[in-house]
Amino acid sequence: MRKHKDFMSEPDYGYIDIESCFEPIFEPPLETLEEWRSWEDEPEPTLENTSVYVTEPDGIQYFYCGNTRIRVSEHFS
Repeated sequence: MRKHKDFMSEPDYGYIDIESCFEPIFEPPLETLEEWRSWEDEPEPTLENTSVYVTEPDGIQYFYCGNTRIRVSEHFS
C-alpha cells in the first residue's frame, strides 16, 4: 500500500488537469450565438413593461406582474 509521502514525491502519479475539465468540448452553433447576442438588445424588465391590470368577465380586477396575480380590492385616487 502506498503512503502519503509517496504521492508527494511523485506529483504526476494520478494527476488530473483541473483546467481541462472546464474547456468547451465544441463551439456553439452560429444560430445559438446569434440568439444569445439578441438577448443583449432586449430592454431590462421594469414594473412598467411587465405589469398590467385586467378586469375578468365577473367584474373582479387583478394586477398581473410577471407570474404573480393580485386581486385588487380597493382603489385610491
